[in-house]
Amino acid sequence: FHYRLLAGQISPGQNPSSDIHRYLHGRHCRWQRLLELFGFNREAVALGKCGHCDNCQRGRR
Repeated sequence: FHYRLLAGQISPGQNPSSDIHRYLHGRHCRWQRLLELFGFNREAVALGKCGHCDNCQRGRR
């Protein structure tokens, strides 16, 4: 998987490095966050918490 992020492709108000930081250090469901980052907002809402990622597992303990 290889891609290049071009400045013209970034929406105003979008900061890829802060998005990555929030993904890595946040406590929300990782699958849900990935869906949101790739623009699948309805699917992210429908998914809720996956129950399988480290953050979801941490909440179960």
